[in-house]
Amino acid sequence: MPTTAYLDHNGEVWYCPPSKIKVACGMDVRRFPFDAHICKIRLSSEDDQVKLSGRPLHPSALPLSRNASSVWSLKSITFSDSQVLNMACLDIAFEVERRSHHYLYDVTLPWASSFVLTLVVFWLPADSDRRLTLVGLNLVFITQIMWRVTSLFVIYLGNAILIEAIVAVSTVVILNMATAPVPARIPDAVVRFLSGPIGPLLCLRHYSELDEEYVSHSQLLRTKLFDPSKYDVHRRPTKDNSSATEVSLHFYGEEVAYMNLQDDWLALAMVTCKKWYDRTLRWNRGDYGGLQSIDVFLSEIWSPDIQIVNTNPDDYTPQTIMASLFHDGELWFCQTATVKVPCPMDLTDYPFDSQVCRIRFALLAYEDDEVRLGGEGTLNPSVTNQSSEWQVTFLDTSHGTLLNKTSLDIIIGMKRRCTHHRYTATLPWVASVIMMLLGFWMPANSSRRLTLACINLLLIMLMLQRITVLLKTSSAVPKIGGFFVLSNNDLHAFV
Repeated sequence: MPTTAYLDHNGEVWYCPPSKIKVACGMDVRRFPFDAHICKIRLSSEDDQVKLSGRPLHPSALPLSRNASSVWSLKSITFSDSQVLNMACLDIAFEVERRSHHYLYDVTLPWASSFVLTLVVFWLPADSDRRLTLVGLNLVFITQIMWRVTSLFVIYLGNAILIEAIVAVSTVVILNMATAPVPARIPDAVVRFLSGPIGPLLCLRHYSELDEEYVSHSQLLRTKLFDPSKYDVHRRPTKDNSSATEVSLHFYGEEVAYMNLQDDWLALAMVTCKKWYDRTLRWNRGDYGGLQSIDVFLSEIWSPDIQIVNTNPDDYTPQTIMASLFHDGELWFCQTATVKVPCPMDLTDYPFDSQVCRIRFALLAYEDDEVRLGGEGTLNPSVTNQSSEWQVTFLDTSHGTLLNKTSLDIIIGMKRRCTHHRYTATLPWVASVIMMLLGFWMPANSSRRLTLACINLLLIMLMLQRITVLLKTSSAVPKIGGFFVLSNNDLHAFV
């Protein structure tokens, strides 16, 4: 990491440190492996007098665009400026495209082979024994490659399973008739801070041009408010020592940029705001040129040390920014953070299950009679991430005490989007039921009956491998897993 900057004769300063970052990037893989995505990195400055800008680079100048061994090809880089929490921000958008030739032999050719086998099934004579055998083998083949792909390929493969099951039904019906005595088928919304009715109250005042008069008033006000002989940053704001300081914590569901529930852990990137009053930091707006609010550093004021207690300290990464102080002594401190908390999962109704996760905030430095923690959570359903496997259904809060310390629980209710598992769980389950019924409909002395049962056994075993992964994180056995186990036992007895 270089520690020196470059200064030219025009006063232009260049500082180019190499960096490695990891950001959330929503992916729409419906056209996999021919998909393209746009990932954004947001840079910001805590100084409201700094303006950020970017200079576009040609993608050919970057290593990723020239590295033929990489799965991704960089197409363009664009810059756009914005403002969040009264901070100047710069959004860098990277457009990347997947190199489809990397998936020629493990996706494209297997898909083409499955398509050819499906056509062969229709070309074979209706009363051919090989038609039923080919249907079973193609079902197993499709189930295997389904675990490697998603999106439109999953839709194709899921529909192919259903078509194969229909073909098997028609084949059995024709065979039975022939032997009878009488023959007879997403732009990510730009994150905005509190666009609701309380937005004007929470957003900081922005000055496009700071004149000398404003700077003078601001400096005089800071000198008066933060005089060390009159203000103690270690003393909590209160009318008297017997009354508790009220701190309000606000959790905004519409500001959740990333959320994922997997393996009994909930990971999310969120925005939380703390509000409290400090009566010693009030001023008359008329004495300071109508100045309504100023930005202050946390080191200049008393602030509540709110921690998340049900997580590992290494799994909670808050980003510290400046607080907003209003003329009536109201203080707002909003910060972004990434957190990972445990969330026990009950997968009994998988893939139609719902989960409830809790994030517990607590004030560990003060007793309940010194500082009380309250708060609320708001949720805007229209901004939920449609590409996510989970949909937030409700957001609630509950208050309590933890070892005589005040605490606040943010309760997040989520429901799994069953459409994400329609082609990987539901349709294979339906196909297995159809093939099991076919086994009972066929004549008892038919050799095809044993072939069909064995193929269905293999299909069920492949699906059980998928269910086995879920058992490690579930407090109960999924019902669909019980169905496959019972079906397996029935088929063994049937064979």
